[in-house]
Amino acid sequence: MATQKNLLRKDRKQAARIIALLAIMFALIFVAMMLDKMVSMFLPTGISTASITLLVTFSLCFLHNEWWIGFAAGIMFGLASWLTAFIFGTPITVNPLVSVLPRIFVGIAAFSVYRIILLLFKTKTTRKAQIVSITIATAVGLILNTVLFLTALNVYKQVMGQDYTALFEIIKIVLYTNIIPEYAISIVAVPLVVLGVRTGLKLGIDGNNYKRAAQAENSYTDINN
Repeated sequence: MATQKNLLRKDRKQAARIIALLAIMFALIFVAMMLDKMVSMFLPTGISTASITLLVTFSLCFLHNEWWIGFAAGIMFGLASWLTAFIFGTPITVNPLVSVLPRIFVGIAAFSVYRIILLLFKTKTTRKAQIVSITIATAVGLILNTVLFLTALNVYKQVMGQDYTALFEIIKIVLYTNIIPEYAISIVAVPLVVLGVRTGLKLGIDGNNYKRAAQAENSYTDINN
């Protein structure tokens, strides 16, 4: 009976943690996106930025060394994009197939690359291993986000019978004004932010301290039962 109560308490605690974490992730990404929108208002016509949004999204993606958080970061990115579309009146991204669907794959793909690159290192808990893995994974995530989002945008325009520009033509147009600055900021800053926050929250250099604590707690409970 005591064991069942302990398990129930653990499940509730875990569920509360997950809900709180998802809420915080969405709030941070949404605020970042609003800040980007405000900054874009002061930029020349036709130029917008998503630098803060991408920095926050990918930093959250790698913060904890858990695949579902990377997956959730992409979804929250898409949901925030969908919600801001209503606020700022952008009809195309009101469609979740354009704003949300492409981003579902971005977070989990980036996290998967992070874990794969880590396999190349004998010791995964070194600063070098973490920086290299996060940097490469961020670059892959950024490219995938650009390609998937612009592809979804083009498909939507074609289906709706609207004028559209070929994918590579769009990339050429926004290469210097959007892509290069956004990519540069995220690729340089995300590893530093992730490792800094991991240190501040005492998550460990690899972001696994929570898992280690949970395993220790489970071992202690098993022994005492």
